[in-house]
Amino acid sequence: MDTYILGLLPENEDKQKYNMNNTTIHLEENRKLSLVDKGAFPLFYFEVFRKKDNCYQIHCLLEDSSILIFNKKNNKLITVIIGDKLLIERYIRKTPFKENDEYLIKLYKCAKLNKKYKAKKILKDEILLEEYLCKKRKILEN
Repeated sequence: MDTYILGLLPENEDKQKYNMNNTTIHLEENRKLSLVDKGAFPLFYFEVFRKKDNCYQIHCLLEDSSILIFNKKNNKLITVIIGDKLLIERYIRKTPFKENDEYLIKLYKCAKLNKKYKAKKILKDEILLEEYLCKKRKILEN
């Protein structure tokens, strides 16, 4: 893999500049953002280096196991990754989470749901998307 998670952003860094309203045209066109629970809040922000294009990114891990990818230079939201268990584990290793933490349990439940529904399949079916988001919301509310 050519993406390296360097670590958590420092506590004193302004994270407000990394938000879902500052998107690229590419992201708006591919509809991936519709898979993110709008009520999910950010758990951690990571600085990431992507060797492929020699750039730094900010990855925001949301409580619904979605990962928002921002360009570090212009703060724009580039894409969204719908995390599976293995990917979430890569990020969690860089955090102070404990195994029995309630957010970690919710992250893994959402990751399992992501695997079951498959993002590409969901985006083609509005009814499936609604069902998926409803199930994700139930996980987050419990």
